[in-house]
Formats: sequence, C-alpha cells, structure tokens
Amino acid sequence: MKNNDQYDFANLSNSELKQVNSLQEELSKETGEDVVLIAYADKKKE
Repeated sequence: MKNNDQYDFANLSNSELKQVNSLQEELSKETGEDVVLIAYADKKKE
C-alpha cells in the first residue's frame, strides 16, 4: 500500500456498506478468522 496520506476513507452509500459488511462476514466464516475490510479512496482521483 502506498503512503497513508494518499488515501481517505471511501465515501460509501448505505447499500455499498451493506455489501462490504456482507463480504466481510462471508470471508470470516470461510476462513475462520476475524476479517475486517476497509475501503479507501485515492486522494488524487477526488
């Protein structure tokens, strides 16, 4: 990952957040580990 000052947290809609949470839960169940997904947006593209 590039330097953290190049990224902000992504601005996601409620629907998009539900998708991220659903995938997070699915991956946690499949791997048996606590999976945490974090969405970032490139500051240069904003």
